[in-house]
Amino acid sequence: MKKRPINKGKRVLAVILGIIWGILAVIAVYDVVEIYSYNPYYVSGADYTAKKVLAKDYGAIYYTIHSDVAQDFDFEARPEYNELKAIHDYVEAAAQYRMYSENNQSDKAARYKERMDEARKRLGKLAFTASDMDKMIGLK
Repeated sequence: MKKRPINKGKRVLAVILGIIWGILAVIAVYDVVEIYSYNPYYVSGADYTAKKVLAKDYGAIYYTIHSDVAQDFDFEARPEYNELKAIHDYVEAAAQYRMYSENNQSDKAARYKERMDEARKRLGKLAFTASDMDKMIGLK
């Protein structure tokens, strides 16, 4: 039985598919490493937080604190994170306030406005971020 030569087009296609699979494998390995290298004490650290506040990236702070809350992070044992928790609570309450106020549900909007005000009081030295968060959410 005679072997047929491989068509040049098939060879090029095989190389291209190999490259694509290689890139996908690298991305998958990177994601797995990121998942298992999560460290809430590093991610929530002062350097990370300062960079995010300066960049006005309150969504990233919200996500980080939300992850910490989901993992039962002990905020009472680490009081230095209370202002960050206040950012989380403010963003959450402001988003709910906007949603309910735009849908004419004034009773629920009023409750979330109260939560916003309470979180604003807990912002402490980060109180200047409230106006930025309002703009981010579209309140002002």
